[in-house]
Amino acid sequence: MYVPAIVVAEIIWVVKAGRIQVDLQQLLTTIRTYYTVTPFALDDVLQLASFPDTLTIHDAMIVWEAKKRDATLITRDKIIIGANVVPTIW
Repeated sequence: MYVPAIVVAEIIWVVKAGRIQVDLQQLLTTIRTYYTVTPFALDDVLQLASFPDTLTIHDAMIVWEAKKRDATLITRDKIIIGANVVPTIW
């Protein structure tokens, strides 16, 4: 499974903000061990121009990662689901 680097950044952000309680170091170790973290290159950035304006930049990056891998995105975000760019489940 792939995890976009932006998702890892968002996890760190919400943990630091106290919005979720989790052992961050353990979670990062698990991600490094069991998942492939994907970077976001310039070619990826250029694809975002075609995405709906309803998506935030961060959400668009996550959606693009799913689209380029022809993957289903695991989310409950109504805006991402409503954008209908990639298949979603939750």
